[in-house]
Amino acid sequence: CSTGEHAWGLERSAELWEAFSRSPLRRTAALRALVHLGHARLLLNEHIRSPGDTRVLRLVEKDAEAIDESSAQAWRIRARLALLKGDRVRALELLDSSLADYTRRGWINEAVRDEYAIGRVQGGDAGEKSAKAALDRMEQELGCPDARRNLKMYFPELAGSL
Repeated sequence: CSTGEHAWGLERSAELWEAFSRSPLRRTAALRALVHLGHARLLLNEHIRSPGDTRVLRLVEKDAEAIDESSAQAWRIRARLALLKGDRVRALELLDSSLADYTRRGWINEAVRDEYAIGRVQGGDAGEKSAKAALDRMEQELGCPDARRNLKMYFPELAGSL
């Protein structure tokens, strides 16, 4: 997802997906969540880069269902889907849940990414100010040298100019 060149990831995951779906490892909650989260992000990011077949979004929904429904990771994927479907209110609700969960767990980098996304989805002067503050925090407090690029990997649909 980080390079924006998803063809190799899609090709490689297609080769391994069938084997994973038959494997007993798919019953392991942590591994299942990790695989489906990576797959969902890859599909979403490619859909953003090269919009087209909306059936991809149904595959992402299936991935989201395979992740623990009460997890920040699932809420974030669902928020991105809601945003792509034009439901900004639902996207904000899900991002708020994700932010609360990441904050509770102490996953500060992830929480700040959600703060950025919330600001971008809110829009307007206040939202843009909030998104900019999250960018600055990532760079100054969390040591991320290129916060814009980092956030583009997580939320390419929100990576407009700031």
